[in-house]
Amino acid sequence: MIILKNSFFTILIMVALVGCVSANSNLVAPDYGKAAPRTVVVQPIQNDTADKEAAEILRQDLADGLYFKGYQLVPTSSTAGAMPGDATFHATLSRCETRYYHLFAPTVVSVNIELKSKAGETIWRSGALVWDISFDFTNYRLARKVWQLYDGAIQKAVDKALKGLPDAAPETPGKTGTM
Repeated sequence: MIILKNSFFTILIMVALVGCVSANSNLVAPDYGKAAPRTVVVQPIQNDTADKEAAEILRQDLADGLYFKGYQLVPTSSTAGAMPGDATFHATLSRCETRYYHLFAPTVVSVNIELKSKAGETIWRSGALVWDISFDFTNYRLARKVWQLYDGAIQKAVDKALKGLPDAAPETPGKTGTM
């Protein structure tokens, strides 16, 4: 019994020291500069999880991140027929889950994002995996902390994925955006 308690506390301390683990990967096509997208369409999120709200949070966080990188966003309602933007963003939420243990609850978020040119070629791709953890002494307070952490974990995944995305191409004089 003592060995079991010691093992549990050792694992708990190791998890506390790790805190937040994340990984990401980026791929920028060699001809990205030639495509030079400025106006983009953010397609609906492909949600491979059971959580429908997480996909909406991801889409909003992705749109905000693109806006702050200088991209003009084209609403998806105006995408009937020909694509109005220079490129489209396709995102997949492959994992967004929390597992509850006695004193802690790790939350894992995994996101993959692609930027495709008008021709349909992938000109940028990134993925991010974020792992955050909450600690508390009661299950009720732990559950409340997890809901506060949830949006933050999705935001961290988007920030990590967009870190390798080049800023939007500068606007050409005499040429205005699609919006």
